Amino acid sequence: MREAPAAGILSHNNIVTIYDIQHEEGTAFIFMEFVDGETLEKILLADTPIDNRLILHLLNQAAEAL
Repeated sequence: MREAPAAGILSHNNIVTIYDIQHEEGTAFIFMEFVDGETLEKILLADTPIDNRLILHLLNQAAEAL
């Protein structure tokens, strides 16, 4: 809950935008931008080997966001 407001002020193409944070009856809700496409989890857990170019592309995107 403390990190969400800080993340909400970040603006970068490789970072999902956080619009709002709510806390109700012990449950936290984070309202964020919808990003269409496969999740990183699905890519990493796929039965097929990951192409080295894709790995480098994903790492580059993460590094740019950091």
